[in-house]
Amino acid sequence: MIFCADKLHLFRDQRERHYNEHKVMRQVAEGLRLWKVTVLYISEDISAKALFYVEHHYLSHSMQLADALISATAVANGLDIFTGNVKYHQVLKDLSIKAFKPV
Repeated sequence: MIFCADKLHLFRDQRERHYNEHKVMRQVAEGLRLWKVTVLYISEDISAKALFYVEHHYLSHSMQLADALISATAVANGLDIFTGNVKYHQVLKDLSIKAFKPV
């Protein structure tokens, strides 16, 4: 399962590393399809939570919109997040975080 904001992160991160954007977009989409990844899309409730997170935590914890959307999606769906970027999410007490170190 992947959050819509995470999928957008994948596209953005790969786009920044490669010149052939269309090829990269197809490769990411194909990989997600092969892995049978379910995408959780952004709802009105998720948008409202994300906006609240940014409004209340941008200055103190540099909460960015993408991180707020990821956190809000997890909270709205009762899911943990697995992230190597704990510092942006740890301020949210209603969020369950599992930290990992990418290799």
